[in-house]
Amino acid sequence: MQVGHCGNQMGTKFLEVVCDEHGICGSGEYRGGNDVHLGRINVFYHEASRGKYVPRASLFDFEPGVTGAVISSCCSENSSARRTS
Repeated sequence: MQVGHCGNQMGTKFLEVVCDEHGICGSGEYRGGNDVHLGRINVFYHEASRGKYVPRASLFDFEPGVTGAVISSCCSENSSARRTS
């Protein structure tokens, strides 16, 4: 769960690092060289259709620009992000 401007920025950076460590590219596909990473991938990701992985995260902020920046970041190319007004 990411809350507020700072929480969303920190959460986005965390997901970038996790994607890199687990071999998940921006489109959500596994491109890593070590299949051991897939053993506990469900901790951070939900496996979507066609073998793509979507980060598990809930973002909360009253400023739409903050969540919009996260949704459009390189890590969320394959996200199932949904905005609620």
